[in-house]
Amino acid sequence: METWGQVGYLTSEEEGIMQDFIKRAPTEQLEASRYTVETKEQVACRFLRAREFRIEDSLILLKKAYDLLQEHEADTWAASGADD
Repeated sequence: METWGQVGYLTSEEEGIMQDFIKRAPTEQLEASRYTVETKEQVACRFLRAREFRIEDSLILLKKAYDLLQEHEADTWAASGADD
């Protein structure tokens, strides 16, 4: 398993970036993008890895993901099941 950018395998710089991301990211956006088995740190790392730990780019990506979820009412769809 690839460990780069995973919680528990971060450099001190990446850890600081992750903590800053969590502080700056709107809680609603983090929660909406979280899989039920993920911690907020894992969500943060997922978005940060996608943008090579560039915090501003990662925050933009989080916002875009949140907007898509809202636009497509993904929380309602996921709660009801895909076959309903």
